[in-house]
Amino acid sequence: MDALIEAGVTLSVGPKRRRLAIVSTYNELCGIAAFTKSLVRIIGDDFDLEVFDLDQYLLRQTDRRARRIADAYFRDICGRLREFDVVNLQLEFGTLGASMKDSLRRLRWLCEAAPALSVTFHTVPRRQPVDWPRFWANVRSVRPVAAFDQIGQSLWWRRTTTRTFGILRRVARRKELRLIAHTPRDRKYMKYVCGFDHIYDHPLSFLQPADVKRVRAKAGREALARLCPLPDDAKLIGIFGFLSPYKGFETAIRAMRHLPADHHLLIFGGVHPSGFRADQDMAPYVRQLLGEIRRERTPDTREESPAVWARTIEGLVKEAVGRERLSDRVHFMGALPDEAFWVAMASCDTVVLPYLEVGQSSSGAASLAIELGCRTLLSRTHGFLQLATYFPDRLEFFDIGNHLELADRIRAAGPVEPYPPQPCDTATLREVYLAAHAPAARRRPTPKIAVEAGAQP
Repeated sequence: MDALIEAGVTLSVGPKRRRLAIVSTYNELCGIAAFTKSLVRIIGDDFDLEVFDLDQYLLRQTDRRARRIADAYFRDICGRLREFDVVNLQLEFGTLGASMKDSLRRLRWLCEAAPALSVTFHTVPRRQPVDWPRFWANVRSVRPVAAFDQIGQSLWWRRTTTRTFGILRRVARRKELRLIAHTPRDRKYMKYVCGFDHIYDHPLSFLQPADVKRVRAKAGREALARLCPLPDDAKLIGIFGFLSPYKGFETAIRAMRHLPADHHLLIFGGVHPSGFRADQDMAPYVRQLLGEIRRERTPDTREESPAVWARTIEGLVKEAVGRERLSDRVHFMGALPDEAFWVAMASCDTVVLPYLEVGQSSSGAASLAIELGCRTLLSRTHGFLQLATYFPDRLEFFDIGNHLELADRIRAAGPVEPYPPQPCDTATLREVYLAAHAPAARRRPTPKIAVEAGAQP
């Protein structure tokens, strides 16, 4: 170096990369960890980046001694955050603690420690009104616990929303704060209802073009043959995700009763580890799904015509002689590693996500299906309808729980032409994160996708 200086050679040094800390689950079996891993690959070359993996076993302990140890562990993380220029929190309250009190306390510590902060909301807290019709229905049925649970849930969401955004407003008065949402609806809520500025929105995105090309090359029936032997002429319907009641998988099982015998339903996923119980021989939702598969279809005389009765009797006779059993056409494929999960999705003829409405604003499975070019059928929830605003004419919808409509959608012909290039991908996600984490004095222009959605620079 000294010799170069003496020789009059000037070295051109590029701008110093900003130090970014990402606080998130990482080495866990969950959707947020999967997104964070993809995010690191997408923006890893743009920042001096370090991920602080949140130890879920420790943070979700509930006894007093373990909570004190978890608090000390989290404070150690906060002490390290002062070494960085900016901190990004991938926020899902359950990852910070088992109780809302623990989660909010640790959120406050993180906000105080971060020199500058961005928060990616995987669930945006909202005040939920009391479901009074359900409350009075439970009262009339003499179910007081269920009745007052309606009030308790509303109070819980009110308290969570007020305290969360109260903490963030105090941060915004003292330091840089940027918020990232997954839907235009969530961005507008945080801007107009909660009063924040500098909000970006972008759907989840995981796979870069090279990833998609690699996965599509591996996809096919032979990739699934190692998991389950299937007929060569089988039409494969895939549903994906942890086995949880809000996923609505029973809707897809009911739809199978109205589909030809060459249609097979493949369930990719398992019970979430947080749902394991020492005294359970089987998870309740797994038991519910198995019961749905075994249940004989009986017609409802209030709704079904004699013609439907005839078809039902014919179906029951077929089952009786063993010619067509639903259990032979529904296959539990288990929980797979990320790459195998992607290959399995690309190998299905149709991807179905029959979720219930629980306020969820994003779905990793839906975003992956779009990126992989799969035909995708979604229940008409707020979150999925918002996803369609990013991908117009790309998704097909059916009403929540309507298995007859779902069966008709599956039978209908899929797209003949390949899907056109999509406006949101890992490249636009990278631009959003670059804009959100650039220094305030020379902040990047807001990326085109965020401008169209109305985000603030």
